[in-house]
Amino acid sequence: MGERVGSSFLVIGALGAMVLAMLDASAFWIANAIFLGFFLSAIVSGVARVICYRGDFDLRW
Repeated sequence: MGERVGSSFLVIGALGAMVLAMLDASAFWIANAIFLGFFLSAIVSGVARVICYRGDFDLRW
């Protein structure tokens, strides 16, 4: 569950980088968008794993 939540932020970061590349932004901002995607993916994935592990999240959909 934590990996699915984290990978969504990675996809958002990659889409942001793709939009910046299409707008012909500098490589600095494209790299920062990718880095932010990886950073948020790791943080949110870790938090989601802890919440699921502690039992505060209902996995039955």
